[in-house]
Amino acid sequence: MAMWDPPELLARVSSKSPLLEIVKSGADGPVMARLDGQMDLPLKQLWGNTGAPYALMAGVLNTLLSSADALHVTAIDLDQTMNIAAWSTADGTVRILAGNVEEGIREDADMSRHATLVLPHSWRLKNWRGVWTSHSIRADQGELRIDLAQGGSVLLQARR
Repeated sequence: MAMWDPPELLARVSSKSPLLEIVKSGADGPVMARLDGQMDLPLKQLWGNTGAPYALMAGVLNTLLSSADALHVTAIDLDQTMNIAAWSTADGTVRILAGNVEEGIREDADMSRHATLVLPHSWRLKNWRGVWTSHSIRADQGELRIDLAQGGSVLLQARR
């Protein structure tokens, strides 16, 4: 859970995470806010129909994960949301499941999603393969590119 005493400005966690700026604070908390340069909106309206709270939390968690040599992404992007899960099995197999579960949150015709995962050092295996397709994916310099079509998903695995 992330909480803050609303200041005048809540800066970026990193240069690659969204910026939430509190424009005006009231007795009941933030009243007007701006997300990445958008016009001033009531916070309820800004967060009402966007992935903003999720992207802001993802930015915080991604920064913490990157400093701990854990699986994370190169950048948090409100327009490239996807669900990612990863685990290691008892036999040393590492699996990554990524899914595009969004349904038009961007309000455009492009329903594809893209992300670049940064693998922990212990997972920096060069050859990954799709469990469902047997398609081979190469991890370059510890980064694994994920490209998903609308409603698409991928289950990748590599053995240590």
